[in-house]
Amino acid sequence: MPTSHFRADIQGLRAISALMVVLFHFGFPGLSGGFLGVDIFFVISGFLITQILHRSDHSLTDLLVFLRKRVWRLAPAQTAVILASLVYGYLYLLPDDFDELGQENLSSLTFWANIYFNNDSGYFARDAIYRPLLHFWSLGVEGQFYVLAAIAFLFINVMSQKTKKIGFWVVVILSLVLAQVLAFTDPKTAFYNPLTRLWEFMIGGFAAAYLARERIETENGIFSRHRTVRSAGSLFDVLALATILLLPFVYSEGLSWPMPFALVPCLAAGWLLLNANRPGLTRAVLSHPAMIFLGNLSYALYLVHWPLIVFARFHYGPEIPLSVQAALFLLTIALSAAVYYLIESPCRAFGRRRSAFPHLIGAGVLACILGLGLYVHIQDGLPDRFPKSILAELEKPGLPPPSLRDICDEPKLAFACPERVPSLAGTTVAIWGDSHAMALDGPLAQWLEANAASFASFTHDSCPPMADVYLKSSLLSPPKQKCLPYGRPTLERLLGDESVQIVVLTARWANYITGHVFDKDAAGTIYLASSPWEVPSLDRNQALFQNSLENTISQLQAADKQVVLIGSVPELNFDGIRCFNRSRLQEADVSACAISKDRVDARLQSTRQIFAGLQAEFPDLLVIDPAPLFCSGSACRSVLEGRNVYRDDNHLNDLGAFAVVKDLSQALNTRQGRD
Repeated sequence: MPTSHFRADIQGLRAISALMVVLFHFGFPGLSGGFLGVDIFFVISGFLITQILHRSDHSLTDLLVFLRKRVWRLAPAQTAVILASLVYGYLYLLPDDFDELGQENLSSLTFWANIYFNNDSGYFARDAIYRPLLHFWSLGVEGQFYVLAAIAFLFINVMSQKTKKIGFWVVVILSLVLAQVLAFTDPKTAFYNPLTRLWEFMIGGFAAAYLARERIETENGIFSRHRTVRSAGSLFDVLALATILLLPFVYSEGLSWPMPFALVPCLAAGWLLLNANRPGLTRAVLSHPAMIFLGNLSYALYLVHWPLIVFARFHYGPEIPLSVQAALFLLTIALSAAVYYLIESPCRAFGRRRSAFPHLIGAGVLACILGLGLYVHIQDGLPDRFPKSILAELEKPGLPPPSLRDICDEPKLAFACPERVPSLAGTTVAIWGDSHAMALDGPLAQWLEANAASFASFTHDSCPPMADVYLKSSLLSPPKQKCLPYGRPTLERLLGDESVQIVVLTARWANYITGHVFDKDAAGTIYLASSPWEVPSLDRNQALFQNSLENTISQLQAADKQVVLIGSVPELNFDGIRCFNRSRLQEADVSACAISKDRVDARLQSTRQIFAGLQAEFPDLLVIDPAPLFCSGSACRSVLEGRNVYRDDNHLNDLGAFAVVKDLSQALNTRQGRD
């Protein structure tokens, strides 16, 4: 009787993995770690690919056939989703977003999306929610694994059994170590790099090789002969399945990934691949007809759901109404079934024909879709799709900044026209801080030049103006090297420069006090430490922050510097430019680009409390809270007097920055009048 290689329980495991990711992206309550479904997918892929390659004769021809079949397995559904996304983009996306979609298309179809997004956008970054093909990063990793696996099997026949074992474990250990090191030093690369994911595939590969070597699998899928595996019992199967089901409710986006936290669910998946096919509760659950059905749809579910969510965000903003989310989820199921039955399955059968015709057709379709993406990118997102009158009203990153003269000559922009401060003439004003300080650089320099004053900037993204504090991204990681020159060395330069009379300190303060980014752990956790070797704790962040700021202010004032402390601007739960442009395009009220003032106040509460204490301790300290500029009534807005003042969800554009500089000018004039 011929051996059947179909495992119904694996389809069930696929279904669970896909649903984890889909429900996580739909914001299912409590499912904060659903992204680990992708890691389980990698383990399953490693298992199946090793099985396929193990049954081959390892010849070059056989391996090329293997790669051809993999392309026919993945590319048809992938191409259909990309084409549908391009059609939607042509109809609705603004030029910048459509241009980005064209670039995503190029990287996705060439199985290079993980490298593209590693250089462009983090998976958990706020901007990621507007990238329709972001989820194709995992297909890039998978495609690269196929190539590596095929190359490895080319040489496997010439190796001794001992060499194979040594080589296997060396690769696994190196991949694990690399994943852990990069998780500490470069989390984004750790997430996207295929080498840091190799060990996940190899867990599945080990399970497949072990089963083949021990001849455990029979034609009816029951483990029959191996005493060690059989004696482990169904209890461990249940525990492994329970681990996979429960961890998504325990894990969250701030964890070090993929190492060490992905190791547990991946090992649990490996155990199930080894054992879940024996009779028992686990096989009954995973092999249920409903699970098999969803397992068949798993690839299509993964492909379809994310573009639907992203396109809905372009229309509704980042917080999609619950009724719309429910409709989108049902639409995801329906479209996935259509993709599976009408595209995926027929194309796989079509690709098995023994002629060149299917491959010529397939190559032609891929070339056409690639050409479309390239054309969209070359044409800058095809702006001619929209009337020039509409495009003229839209915000666009990278436009020349407004000049101080232009702003002050426009009555509607009076909110952003700074006052003259005669006492500044001949002085030097320095600004020190992170990217929120960098946002003030240009407008502050223009205003100081108009007041015959000089300007010095000591700014770097994610580096707060605090001396003798070290920033870490995890408990065991080294301090962020890029911030070291912007701590104590910057303070020493300011203290030693007698020409600097005013020092402005500003940053995204709450990040460093709480250790977390607003609303979403987009950039992971931020730990403060008092030494490079200290194991930090979030519980100590606020105390270290306050002590460092106290010492910094004290030393600057002792050097006869006027210190100005500018608080944080409101952080948004949406992209300011996209919200403004969407409102203009849909002829909607731009005042809808707002966030609840209560949420902003809650975020800024600890910062304001610390600043109030500092102001009481240092009477000469000038403290400016810019939030009231953007908040009124019950909302804080990204649009003032009909003009957008944000360039993303937390940074001001130049117009917004001029408004903060106006606050600074008024505070300095008030202080001068009081003195």
